[in-house]
Amino acid sequence: MTIEEHDVAYRIASATKFLKEGNKVKITLRMKGREQAYVKKAKEIVKQFCSWLADVGTVDKEPELLGRNIFVVVSPKKAK
Repeated sequence: MTIEEHDVAYRIASATKFLKEGNKVKITLRMKGREQAYVKKAKEIVKQFCSWLADVGTVDKEPELLGRNIFVVVSPKKAK
């Protein structure tokens, strides 16, 4: 969970672009070594990332822990 601000901004811009094109985005956070002991913090990071995408997409379901990865899928918002 050592990701820099620029990397997060780049990922948000890419995800926003995909969502605006009508595609789903799968967000994966991989934990290595001792990071696996801090699952709560990792889920908070993923939820924060999803909140930054709230204006263009909706979360299909809550972040899910599978092995050492946390997954969440964001779908584009429906056009009005």
